[in-house]
Amino acid sequence: MKKLINTFLVITFSFNINAQDATTDFDYADVIQVTNVYGISPTFPNSEGWIEILADDGSPGSLSGMAHTTVWTLNQQIKPAAFVSDYNAQFGAHFRFECDLSELPFVRGETSDGYELPIQELEQDGTFHVYRRKKLSTYESGNYVDAPFEKEKVQYWQDFTITWFVSDDEDLEHSKWKEIGKTAFPLYVTHKEPIVGDNQNDEYDRETQILHSTLNLSCKNGINKSDESDIVSSIYTEFTNQCVKRVNDKAEEIGNCLGYWQPPNLSGDCQSVSEFLLNGNARCNEWADFFNDMIKLQGITSSKITIIEYTENSLIPQDLDMRLRLAIDQEFEDCFVSLNTNDHSVLIVNKYNFSLDKIYVDEFYTEKILCNDKTVTKANIEGIPAQGVGNGSPISVFWNHAIVLHDGKYYDPSYGVSPKTSKIDYEDSAFAGFGVSPQIFYFDQNDEFKTSLFLFLDDENTLGDQQTIINP
Repeated sequence: MKKLINTFLVITFSFNINAQDATTDFDYADVIQVTNVYGISPTFPNSEGWIEILADDGSPGSLSGMAHTTVWTLNQQIKPAAFVSDYNAQFGAHFRFECDLSELPFVRGETSDGYELPIQELEQDGTFHVYRRKKLSTYESGNYVDAPFEKEKVQYWQDFTITWFVSDDEDLEHSKWKEIGKTAFPLYVTHKEPIVGDNQNDEYDRETQILHSTLNLSCKNGINKSDESDIVSSIYTEFTNQCVKRVNDKAEEIGNCLGYWQPPNLSGDCQSVSEFLLNGNARCNEWADFFNDMIKLQGITSSKITIIEYTENSLIPQDLDMRLRLAIDQEFEDCFVSLNTNDHSVLIVNKYNFSLDKIYVDEFYTEKILCNDKTVTKANIEGIPAQGVGNGSPISVFWNHAIVLHDGKYYDPSYGVSPKTSKIDYEDSAFAGFGVSPQIFYFDQNDEFKTSLFLFLDDENTLGDQQTIINP
């Protein structure tokens, strides 16, 4: 045990006089300096009640170990600590002296929100003088009482401050102890034990990791909440201003606002939340995972990733395929070569200015002139403002869309719009129409073989009539 603790914390006392010069008026506060502080599991050497935090890149153990972490050093190497509610956090420190003393002083701490660290005589351990780990307590009628974090209450301190005091008399009235410094670091308390790993019961819910930015945003926004629905709705407020940022080890915001389908456009497979945080740009799937992970880190099990499609598995039914091919024949005539058979049905967001059963160029491309001199115009779509700076009209045609369902409310973190209480309400607020985005091979006005994505509007959104598949 002694060897393990030695690796954690150092609090240094620097003396300017020799021990033989000390008198009864000697003031320890003049020669003591705090250098390190550490946090440790409430159940050390076990990890129950302790939360291991990963850096945003997902590398293991990079911010806090499995049962302890150094949270503050004199040279400002600050790292966060996290605990589960209803557990009693522990903290400790080391001191180093530049001279020999016949008697070691007593040290205690006063912390944020009225917690205290009990009086303890320093112990010499090699070159260090140690304040052994103690549980957060309250001081009542001259006695220390263990003070676990309030059960199921989310808490957060960007600067959990410990003010350290010293005295040569452990019975001295607290108001007469000498302050020797303050230390501060981020501290998180979750509602319940975080839910991590893969959810085998939900095909859309991917692996959850306790990434620092995810935990920070979850606790910072859910602060002081205990009811699960209140926690979820409070966390979601982070998304409503459409500028979500990562944090560094000190819980300070860094970098730009995370984006939704911002340039350069995304390609390839969906990202993990860790990859999304590092890249700063994501699809709806990653935004839904990000918000859902914040919920799961509070130990809440009742949220679900919800997938919205126009047709089942976004496949094109026969009647829609027939109407699409008829429109292609009328528009392309002899310029048409072939149609990609893997095309999908699509959701069209918000506003548009085009007609049913007509072919348009997809929003990614410019207008096309065919070999028959007909011009296929670009679809005029006005998107909904989404996550990221200046992202007033991101791409607006999708095979599907991912949101999060909790307690009868549908949350859309990609756009940060207000949650909706029914499938129809969500559909009516989000979509303008539905159709197909086909890849068509054709000859252009120079008789050159070309291919491009186009857009075919099959149906407008009829308010009050559910036209999409929303699962669950």
